[in-house]
Order: sequence, then C-alpha cells, then structure tokens
Amino acid sequence: MKLVPAQYKGKSVRLSEKVSTADIHSAKTIFDQAIGKLKRPYLWHDIAGSGSASFTLDGKGEQDTLDETDYIRVSIPGPGLGEGDGDDWVRVQVVDTSFDNTVDESFGIMLKVCPNPHHENTATAHFFEKGASSSLIIKRKGKKVVANYIGCNEKINTNQLSLMDKLRNVFVAGGALAGI
Repeated sequence: MKLVPAQYKGKSVRLSEKVSTADIHSAKTIFDQAIGKLKRPYLWHDIAGSGSASFTLDGKGEQDTLDETDYIRVSIPGPGLGEGDGDDWVRVQVVDTSFDNTVDESFGIMLKVCPNPHHENTATAHFFEKGASSSLIIKRKGKKVVANYIGCNEKINTNQLSLMDKLRNVFVAGGALAGI
C-alpha cells in the first residue's frame, strides 16, 4: 500500500479506533465527517485537545483542504526548533481514496517529515529523522468505521542540529515514542 512505507529504522507505531453504528447511513456520516476533519489540519488541535500541537497548511487559509505536496507547519507547545523557524514540518506525500477493495469506503493520507520549505538548508526540520512518516487511514465497512494511525521509521532527529535543538528533539520525540 503506498500509504504506508516500509519500516526500516527506528520505531513503528500502530493505533486504531473503531466505531460501530446502528445503521449504514450513520456509518457513512461518521466516515464523511472524519474525512472532512482529516483534510483540514487546522482542526487537528481541537480534536487532540489542549496541550497538543497545532497544525497549519503552509500558504493556505483555514478553510482550505490539504493536497499532495502541501507543507504542514507543526507548532508544538514548548521550545521551538531553530531549523523550522520555531516549528516542525511535514509534507503531504499521498492523498488516496478508495484504495482498499476489501471495504466499502477508504481514505488516507501519508505525511513525511521534511526540511523547512522556507529555507535552502536541506536539514530535516522535525523531531524525527528523515524518512519518518505518519499515515492516517479511515475505512468503512458496513456499519463500522475504523481510523488508523501508522507511524513508520520513527527515530529521534539529532542530525545537523544545534545542541539545544538536539535536546529539544530528544524530549519531544521521547514523548511521542512513549505515546504522549
């Protein structure tokens, strides 16, 4: 599946949440609402709750939806990453619909860590190293809706960074790897 890359270094994380509804119409409604929220990163902070990161589609307004090749600025509470102008960065690599023929409906996105798109420097501006990805997948089969998070190749980024940024990444990535 092009939404989930091969695992070759660091840690892999798989999380899943399932909802069973009384009827197919309700399941379709939940599926459509979930896709609507997944396409709008500025809503993710509200879903995750206070203390979580906030997300901004770089160069787009709050009502815009994400597309392949878009950059997402991740503002994590606490000290910012110098390489990312105070934030971490990911890029939308894949947006895919109807990719799973074993279910009635499917939708997913894959994000990869990346350099700050506003700098010429090619150093990864994220607490995980280059190659780390996050896949967010929603599927509906009959009256059930399943949401999956799959993190691949999650290894703390200590490359080409200042000592302060290395320490910051150890603490932030440590929390992420612990499931916080």
